[in-house]
Amino acid sequence: MFRFDPSLGTAFPSYAIPTILGEVERHFRDSLWNNPLTETLGDMEPGFDRIVNREALRPLLRALPERERHILCMRFFCEMTQSRIALQLGISQMYVSRLIIRTCARLRHQMMADTHDQRTAS
Repeated sequence: MFRFDPSLGTAFPSYAIPTILGEVERHFRDSLWNNPLTETLGDMEPGFDRIVNREALRPLLRALPERERHILCMRFFCEMTQSRIALQLGISQMYVSRLIIRTCARLRHQMMADTHDQRTAS
């Protein structure tokens, strides 16, 4: 390896820049052949989309009327059947089904509208 010798009359940057660039290029060349680039990049976490969707849904769920929010909670978080929810609330299973379908459709529509708004704003 050559060392800088000021007695030769060359400026230090003339020596340093090509030397440093050469070392950096050699490092990346040698590193990439041994550590594929795909191993250095991160992968998408398996549950990431689920977390993003849950966080996007949180304010929409809070804005629901108490009864609809309670029914969705019983159905999807407590894993109760529609019949059991109907029995507990004193309403028909068909009415519970319609409420769940209507509420989920409204939430889906709001999420799609928010996604569309975010895309057009960027």
